[in-house]
Amino acid sequence: MTIRMASILCVISATAGCAAPQYEKPVGTFATATSDVETAIASFARTAADVREDQTRNTALAAPYRVRSLAGDCGPSSTRCRLVVYQPQGDPAPLYQGNGGSEEPPPPAVSAVPSGLVKFMSGISAYAEDLKAIAMSKAVENVDANVREAQESVASLAALVPGAGPSQGPGYSRSAFTTLGWAKHRGLKAVVAQAEPVLAQAAEQYKGVMEQVGNEMREHLAKAVAARRTAFRKRSTRENLDKVAAAAEAYDAFLMKDTSLDVVFQEMVRAHGSLNEALQSPDASDETLMERMNAFQMHARKLAKTLGDLQGDLRKAQTI
Repeated sequence: MTIRMASILCVISATAGCAAPQYEKPVGTFATATSDVETAIASFARTAADVREDQTRNTALAAPYRVRSLAGDCGPSSTRCRLVVYQPQGDPAPLYQGNGGSEEPPPPAVSAVPSGLVKFMSGISAYAEDLKAIAMSKAVENVDANVREAQESVASLAALVPGAGPSQGPGYSRSAFTTLGWAKHRGLKAVVAQAEPVLAQAAEQYKGVMEQVGNEMREHLAKAVAARRTAFRKRSTRENLDKVAAAAEAYDAFLMKDTSLDVVFQEMVRAHGSLNEALQSPDASDETLMERMNAFQMHARKLAKTLGDLQGDLRKAQTI
């Protein structure tokens, strides 16, 4: 049954309420997969920060004279005590990521993942949950409220993507006689259409960013293996051998992963495009829509697991 036919039946069967179950599964799958991607990117950001901190400590071991406190810190009357490693070029790198509960972030930022990307994925996850709430609504009035929340989420997403803005197409409206199923259809159709140009612009903005981050991760991991190998050659203890083995294992796990942030991000954008097409097109089928959602979910789960495993490996491989 096509989505258009289901919508027509919703109108005809006004007294039946028409729960439109065909939307619940694909939208629910999209929300779950999006949450997986958010988790994966947040994990990746933490992992990238861990790797940078580890590399900074390796630099400190090789050149202890570069370890200093920030100006005015760590004295008897100081209000902060922040140790950094002064680099040959560039800003000093902090020895630790924490900020002691202060709102002020440690200087400079240590994550290789752009903060805007992490915030955007958090916003996408919230937006997807709003779509799920529309699809799962039990009353027409709930649909109205959930649509408003979803439209607010779209506006928040657009604010995070320079040059993006929600579609100015027809918004959500209904008559007093609108059935629940028809309200869901109109609500999802309006909100997803408004969000589609925002995701398309985000895909363009972040194109290559995640690949670049991946390249930086490889460089850091390779340097970590080299540093531990050097330490083992200088002092061939079991502890140093275990550390170089753990570093190599972490790097190998990263190299062996068969999906990437960039691939999964683009898959998410395509899945959203398929959802939009299904809602707007009279010929889209439930089967085609679910195929795209399942493909997106498969990539998202694989990425989340891979990066979760990598983070565990890196914790084992840390020098200090």
